[in-house]
Amino acid sequence: MRRGVRTEEMQEQERSKSGLLLRGRLAKELGQHDEAAKLFGEAAALEEALAQAYAAQGISEQVWRHEFSAAGCWFQAGNFLRSLELCDKLMATPDAPETLRERARSYAQTLRERRDRLWTELLQSEHTLVAA
Repeated sequence: MRRGVRTEEMQEQERSKSGLLLRGRLAKELGQHDEAAKLFGEAAALEEALAQAYAAQGISEQVWRHEFSAAGCWFQAGNFLRSLELCDKLMATPDAPETLRERARSYAQTLRERRDRLWTELLQSEHTLVAA
């Protein structure tokens, strides 16, 4: 794969994404969970756009880094499905480093466990509300 360069637009997206992540973390720390989720969702979308831009430039390492980061952002935004899709994609990428594929595998396992636990708690809560 050919080696490309970071464009000015990509650099601006990187800066915007970093700002969104900082604001998302702050909102989360302040207990503003809806705002944090929104900001993490915006950061995730930028991470995916950056992954596509780096793919067009032929810079695989950056593609994988931004896809994995997008997975983390989507999780923090509350989108388990998209996060898991990205992890599964990374795990299935044969030329990605084994360490990255293992991190994606471990992260996906943790996400699935948390999702399943959350769904169980929500179902129990729902049954309690219906019975009341």
